[in-house]
Amino acid sequence: MATTNQPPTNQGPRRIGQWLYLRPECIDAYKKCHAAVWPEVLEQIKDSNIAD
Repeated sequence: MATTNQPPTNQGPRRIGQWLYLRPECIDAYKKCHAAVWPEVLEQIKDSNIAD
């Protein structure tokens, strides 16, 4: 089975998301952990044509 990062031509881009529940006391820690994204991760996102 071949894979591609291109969407099928008969459909728009496929959007994938994730929902999670954070306990209120964990929100600050979650934000702190996700505030400083590694440059390599940002580069891979850009190279993969991923956009919000």
